[in-house]
Amino acid sequence: MARLLRVVPELVVLVKGMFASMRSVATTLSLLCIFLYVFGIAFTQLCKNTEVGYERFPDVLQSMYSLLLYGVLCLDYVEDVARGLAEVHVAVPLLYFFFVLLTAFTVMNMLIGVLCEVVGQVAAQEKESNILAFTKETLFGILKDLDEDGNMLISRNEFLKLIDCPKACVALNDLGVDVYGLIESADVIFETDGGDQSTDGAIVELTFDEFIEITLQLRGTSVSTVRDIVELRTLCRAMNSDTHLLLQEILSQTSQPPSVQQTNGSGVVNGEGQRKSSKSSSGSKQKEGVRKREDVDLDVFVRSYS
Repeated sequence: MARLLRVVPELVVLVKGMFASMRSVATTLSLLCIFLYVFGIAFTQLCKNTEVGYERFPDVLQSMYSLLLYGVLCLDYVEDVARGLAEVHVAVPLLYFFFVLLTAFTVMNMLIGVLCEVVGQVAAQEKESNILAFTKETLFGILKDLDEDGNMLISRNEFLKLIDCPKACVALNDLGVDVYGLIESADVIFETDGGDQSTDGAIVELTFDEFIEITLQLRGTSVSTVRDIVELRTLCRAMNSDTHLLLQEILSQTSQPPSVQQTNGSGVVNGEGQRKSSKSSSGSKQKEGVRKREDVDLDVFVRSYS
């Protein structure tokens, strides 16, 4: 049985689709049963003590069976049933036609639509899983040959060698991954809080499962979620905070006044030194005011982008 399912993948899709649509099919059939019960009571009461009532609608169960047989499953005898109901009242055939329209043309077509939708989703998932399994198998075989240190981890150099392999590029393209975009995202993939290298100077490496997960996130068909937006906002705030601190450090270094005072041998400041000191003090006050204004402008800039 397992060999047959592997040889005929369409059979796997149909079987999985049947199991996946059981709840929807049960709901649709329950709605059909409700319609049969309600209309069965109506036709039993309307056709009471008539020829068609004795023949097709003697009680509720028999009426439900007649409606299911001649109004849902087999529409070849609709004319005969309508003629018999017309002898009761002219409005009774109209009620029968409304039942046929409601059940045979609406509920049953809804059932077919539900089955088609579920089978289509199962087929897409099965195709996706098959492509993903083939891609994993192909990439794992290539990375196994490219593993330089034998630790089964993927470094940046091994990743670039993987992208140079045409077979790997074809497998990634079949998976829906933009290979050129993946190359441009190498800095992001192999990045930690400290940059391209970790704090101890070791090269950043990923496991095969982590690499596949990141690769799937970079597919062109991936849909952006709220989680992605929150992560992007957190990254932007962190980068703005780092930029703010760096700019503050640069401004603090550039705004420090140089030492301009000169003293004589007895430690007394001469007249020229006093003039230079007074000028430097006034200049330092001006620079301090400029620095405060720059800090205020910098805070406004950072808050506007945070």
